[in-house]
Amino acid sequence: MSKLIINTNLESRKFILDINCTINFSDGLIGVYGPSGSGKTLFLRVIAGLEKNSIGKIIFNDKIFQDKSNNIFLNTSQRKAIFVFQENRLFSHLKVRENILFGFRRNINKNLNKISFDDIVDRLKIRYLLDRDIIDLSGGEKQRVSIARSLLSDMNILLLDEPFSAQDIYVKKEIISIIKDIYKLSNIPIIIVSHSIDDLVKLTNKTILIEAGKIKAFDKTRKIISNFIINNDIINSQPSNLIECYTKNHDYVNGLTYLGFNKFDLNIPLIEAKIHSKVLVRILSKDIIISTVRPADISIRNIFKVKINKINKANETFIDITCLFGEVEIVSRITNLSFKELSLKENQIIYLLIKSTMIEKII
Repeated sequence: MSKLIINTNLESRKFILDINCTINFSDGLIGVYGPSGSGKTLFLRVIAGLEKNSIGKIIFNDKIFQDKSNNIFLNTSQRKAIFVFQENRLFSHLKVRENILFGFRRNINKNLNKISFDDIVDRLKIRYLLDRDIIDLSGGEKQRVSIARSLLSDMNILLLDEPFSAQDIYVKKEIISIIKDIYKLSNIPIIIVSHSIDDLVKLTNKTILIEAGKIKAFDKTRKIISNFIINNDIINSQPSNLIECYTKNHDYVNGLTYLGFNKFDLNIPLIEAKIHSKVLVRILSKDIIISTVRPADISIRNIFKVKINKINKANETFIDITCLFGEVEIVSRITNLSFKELSLKENQIIYLLIKSTMIEKII
């Protein structure tokens, strides 16, 4: 399985990108996540060979993409790095069909392609566009044509920069399915930049979290989402709980949706979801209240009787209380003072209180 070693530094318009990491693509598709202006697109550009001023080394498997000390710098074509940009990079003088076939005709390994031209065109719903001029396409149509061209090209690595930004939910779902199929059938290394937690969870196994030009974390996607929140383009370390549920019922009169998990019911604000469909929700650990007695006459909709499984000291201020919901662990973060006043201990029966408004739907 492919491996990418990156040890580079780039100063661009007073912004410094300083990346040092090793990506093993045996981990699956890799996501890149972070605030606006953190360097996500620049990171892809460096990998693709579009930033000649970057210094350091990039090694893909046994092939040196760049090594400043030995005056080695392969261009994008030599790296066989296919970059799908956010903005349109199609050839305006060619029809849609010729744009898509441009990469395919140059692909010396076209006979090894696991997905055909017709399959890509039909699944991306662009067959009706094949004879059109690029100037006549909408932003979403141009984006789909760009994706089609990239998927039929000869490549060592596929770099996708916000590939779903102009797509509706149904087309996005199909694009995600195609990208997954490409990876499964050909094992092409794929790195995808996205602002959408939903997209990252559906597509990637591991995610690189970038802040101010540096890697803040690189871990399993769900762990990144569980531990970090981006608010107003600032990354906050904020432990949370990701819970996989299924939709049980909708209460349209009161504006609630009832979710089920491990024989428990969870009340959340009304969402669009089919009955029995899977839903992933996030609850911040700090938003889970602990009581040693079952409260009465209270507005909180979600009250669970559970047993304390583990108690961990997060720091001088906070204590993490891990409780079992059947086989699912949920962590509540409380102050050290509250912990002392409640006299909590392992195996103790307690009640967890979660306001419906504090539960965020991820998928």
